[in-house]
Amino acid sequence: DDAHALGVQDLVFVCLKEPALRASAAGLAALVGPDTIVVTMQNGVPWWFAGGLAALQGRALTSIDPDGVVERSLPSARCIGCVVYLASSIDADGVVVAGPAGRLVVGDPGARDSERVRRVASILEACGFAVEVDDDIRRATWIKLLGNVTMNPLGALTGATVGQLLDDAATLRATRTMMGEAIAIASALGIDVGITIDQRIDAFARLRDTKTSMLQDLEAGRVLEIDAIVAAVAELGVLARVPTPAIEAVLGMIRLRAKSARRESVPGTDA
Repeated sequence: DDAHALGVQDLVFVCLKEPALRASAAGLAALVGPDTIVVTMQNGVPWWFAGGLAALQGRALTSIDPDGVVERSLPSARCIGCVVYLASSIDADGVVVAGPAGRLVVGDPGARDSERVRRVASILEACGFAVEVDDDIRRATWIKLLGNVTMNPLGALTGATVGQLLDDAATLRATRTMMGEAIAIASALGIDVGITIDQRIDAFARLRDTKTSMLQDLEAGRVLEIDAIVAAVAELGVLARVPTPAIEAVLGMIRLRAKSARRESVPGTDA
């Protein structure tokens, strides 16, 4: 409840979803000292992503950290990226139910062959996780994002599982179009995702019966991760001068759906 009571830590895992992180970041600053390693484990685009990309010339992403409080509290220089492939859900009693076995991909946004990444990987492996070290964590982040930016909002908009989205011709076509736009953004930013749209879609095979995290949040009345998963991608498209009409259209629709859900949960409001 109070990070100040804990003080500076050697290692901090940030597992909050983006809306909660933005609200909590200032209070987490007390955990971070000059030698602290911060492992970021969020879906979507993390706040450190834009830093170090020559194509962006040092521009920050206002969609995910508009006032810079996350960066000030959890400096990018302290961060290790972690891409999470662990599908899970929360049952009616609030217990986390693990889905199919997955893996964690870790990497240093600021360095290749990073000693601190190897330290983090060894700790996670000792805890029983399957861990991969990737020297290009932005690429690894974007590969996961190809699924997040498509399946998450489309699932929340339709109420469909991953398999249902892929079995429907219209939503499959929308998925392919959005993935194509996201790959074009990565290319403009100097990131070679090294994977085709078909390969990324094939990777969904083991998750066919899964409801996306955004759909789970919508059904539970929680705030949706729209900014990190969709808005940040659209913003990067603007900065990279890559047209993203499909992503922007879905962004508009999921924002309206989230507003409708808030009105439904509090009748008579106009949130």
